[in-house]
Amino acid sequence: MRLIGQNGQQMGILWLREALQAAEDAGLDLIEVAPDAKPPVCRIMDWGRYRLEQQRREREQRRKQKTGEVKGLRLRPTTDEHDFGVTRRKAEMFLRAGHKVRVEVRFRGREITHRELGQEMLYRLATSVAEIGEVEQAAAMEGKKMFIMIVPRPEGTRPPEGAAPAVPKLTMTEITVDEGAADVDFGDDDDDDDEDEEEEEVDVK
Repeated sequence: MRLIGQNGQQMGILWLREALQAAEDAGLDLIEVAPDAKPPVCRIMDWGRYRLEQQRREREQRRKQKTGEVKGLRLRPTTDEHDFGVTRRKAEMFLRAGHKVRVEVRFRGREITHRELGQEMLYRLATSVAEIGEVEQAAAMEGKKMFIMIVPRPEGTRPPEGAAPAVPKLTMTEITVDEGAADVDFGDDDDDDDEDEEEEEVDVK
C-alpha cells in the first residue's frame, strides 16, 4: 500500500505490517483513504479526529446541496390584521426552513389604480420578517399582480437584538412573466384569489 504520514508526507509503498508498525510508533491509527487506488492508499492519523472532520464535510456538503423551494404567499391591498398575521407567520416558518418566499398582492378591478397600497402591504411584510429574511427582488408588477421575493438571511448576518433591520426600498418595476412563476407553490395559504381570473371586474369604491 501507499502510505501517507500524519503530516501529509509521502512514505512510499510499504507492506501492511510495515504501515501498521509506523502507525503504532506514531501512537495513531492506520486509515485506508483510497481503497480503489492501485496500490490502495492509507494514512496515519487520529481516527476520532478523522471521523469528526468527515462528518463536518458531509454536513457542509448537504448544506450546499440543499436547495430551498420557492413558497408562495398571497395578500390583498385590503388584507385585514388577522390575515396579515397568518401570512407573516407562514413567511417566517418558510424562511426558517430555508425556503425562498414569493409574496404576491393581487389587484381586482380598479384596485390596480392604487398600486401604492399593494406596495405598502409588501413593504410591511418584508419589514416584519427582516430579522430572518432579506428582500432579494424588490416589488415588481406582473400583470395584475405585484410581488417581491424574500430569501433567508445568511447565518451570522442577523441584526443585533433591538436594532431595526434594514429593508431596501421597494421600487416597482414593470417586468414580463417569470418562466418559473407557474411553479411557485402557494399551498392552501391563499383565499379565493384563484377565482379572480374568472370573475368579472367590478369597480371598487
